[in-house]
Amino acid sequence: MAQSLGTTRLHLASPVKITPIAPPDDNALLRRAFKLWLGPTGPGFQVRLFRKRITTTDQVRDVEMRVAAESYYHLWVNGCYVTRGPVFHHTAYLPVARLDLSPWWRQGENTVAVLVFTPGFPTHHVQTGEPGLWAAIRLRDAGGADHWIVSDHSWKATDRVGWRRYRVRHGWALGPVEVLDAAHHTWGWQEPDFDDTGWPEAEVVNVFSHPQPTPTEVDLPPLRFGWAQPQRLASVWSVSASAAPLEPDQSCEVLGEWLQQEPWTLAASGDPIARWDQDANRLSVEGLTPQRGLAVVLDLGQEQVGHITFDCACESPGIVEIAWSEVMCNRRPLVVHKGTTYVDRLIAHPGEQRWEALQFTGLRYLVLILRGFQGSVRFSRIGIRTSTSVPKIDAHFECDDSRLNEIWHLCARTVCIGTQETVMDCPSREQAPYLGDGNLVGRWIGVFNHDYRHWRYLLRLGFDSQANDGLLRDAPLFPVQRALLDYVLLTVVAVRDYVEITGERNVGRELLDGCCRAIAYFDRRLGADGLLKAFQVPGVRQAPWDIPGPPRRVASLDPHLFIDHPGLGGHNIGDAGIERRGRSGALNALYVLALEAIADLEAWVGQPDEAQRRRAVASRVRAAAGAAYWDARQRVFRDAIDDRGRPYPQVSEQTNVLAAMAELPGPASYADLILRVLAPDPDIARCGP
Repeated sequence: MAQSLGTTRLHLASPVKITPIAPPDDNALLRRAFKLWLGPTGPGFQVRLFRKRITTTDQVRDVEMRVAAESYYHLWVNGCYVTRGPVFHHTAYLPVARLDLSPWWRQGENTVAVLVFTPGFPTHHVQTGEPGLWAAIRLRDAGGADHWIVSDHSWKATDRVGWRRYRVRHGWALGPVEVLDAAHHTWGWQEPDFDDTGWPEAEVVNVFSHPQPTPTEVDLPPLRFGWAQPQRLASVWSVSASAAPLEPDQSCEVLGEWLQQEPWTLAASGDPIARWDQDANRLSVEGLTPQRGLAVVLDLGQEQVGHITFDCACESPGIVEIAWSEVMCNRRPLVVHKGTTYVDRLIAHPGEQRWEALQFTGLRYLVLILRGFQGSVRFSRIGIRTSTSVPKIDAHFECDDSRLNEIWHLCARTVCIGTQETVMDCPSREQAPYLGDGNLVGRWIGVFNHDYRHWRYLLRLGFDSQANDGLLRDAPLFPVQRALLDYVLLTVVAVRDYVEITGERNVGRELLDGCCRAIAYFDRRLGADGLLKAFQVPGVRQAPWDIPGPPRRVASLDPHLFIDHPGLGGHNIGDAGIERRGRSGALNALYVLALEAIADLEAWVGQPDEAQRRRAVASRVRAAAGAAYWDARQRVFRDAIDDRGRPYPQVSEQTNVLAAMAELPGPASYADLILRVLAPDPDIARCGP
């Protein structure tokens, strides 16, 4: 390249053998557990609290719990936070978490507390609309005998939770704006000494409008939790005393835009005073009046992902708006960004209260906006309960270019905090496993950490909801009837790569049929000239998710030629200039790569004749694509040709890199080709970041 990297060192962890865990037979115990709820199961956003007291008189050697819920849960043992769940999943399955509770267990009386909530509408985490809790706890005594406690009528429950039921969403892919009325919340309910004698018994739900999902123990790395608190007080602003109106079913942008357009002025003499004690992690705001509001901006120092939490003590009622952002705009945190609103609300009452967000998010700047208070409000324990299932990338990169070293550290941290229950796009905005991005993230986690479970889980998700026409949803768990054509082919290649890297041919055998059905979609669109025909790309059809019980395959999905984000919005830069009209050279190159990938899979599972046939097709397409897209004068591959075979003028890095990977004939040297498209040239479209 034009710039030498100097001395480069990349150290990987020593190999660790990952042995898949077979689901144990005692998951049958969870099937015997009762599904618990209290009151109506819908409609809309709902929260329930559950408690179970367990007294042990004999010595307990270890304690293990299996827990599952529809749709989300948080678990505490003896007042200590343990975990959240479940993993993102299809509604045909009920992911069961297998937890060791021994670190929190003690001799005598113990309390298990579980919060379960459902958004009431589909997000990237699909719901059946029939919320509930399943649980089974195994106590092993000193003699090795097991004693089981399952969810039943002996558990206590309450619907006095204080969360107001709105259908106002944070964004198109996220859950609801959380509004907690502190006067109607049950405080301290997770603590072992809480008096729950007034709580009713939990109700057993035994009527289902959909088939009950199958309990399934998912083999994924567990979530790990930490703590991050603000590193500095960034700014203090004077704001209006009135909060934005919240109306049921209002657009997700309305609240954020109201906040962003609200006039803010830097606090001056005569305004309420905010005092920040970083060592004690305390914020004291004094001099508040119902006629004056105050916004306090706290900087966490770097991007964090997790649940916002704090304690506060108020002298009067008022409203605390909890807003957050990843970026600053004109010295103010951008609390509405790309159509997504980042704000929740605590309706505070006099006395002490605690905010613990139900949903995780990504942020750097935390904004506490106080309105309607009289006197003082004191905050403590402000921060983020951080979460990730990849605590670190077990590798090290270093070279003579400090900028590349910084990029390495930034990317490694992004992978870590961006990987939650599964690999996902945008923990702040989409919170979804996408096939194109997720396969690469899962692969690199495996390469560095020798743990390929995230990658394997995503591959299986992709084929679980394959359409009858063979296409795969770009986000397997989101109710959009859309397939990104390049993601489909990349996933086929990813299956081959997974088997090649891990040696798990059983996974290749399991997914080969789905790969063949996916490639058949493209086989049917292969022209007599050996090239794929042009694809018509309609608009996106947003459809309700209609897959209760076992995933039903839809007949077809709307095909989109994606390749670096064509006009779908939501990104920080303009669209890449790749040509998408006509017959795509990049797509033909990807088709060649996918054909070769399936041929490898077929050869590995003992189908040599099929493998030979695939390679013959790949050779014909490779030759035809080289002849059609190679521009010998410019020494590059063109992006596309029209129906008459005439090339469009556009050239892009994307098409040429894929052409080199597929070894399309034309260039004397693929290395020279890559250097050619990377060289400064205003006529060559660049890849997005």
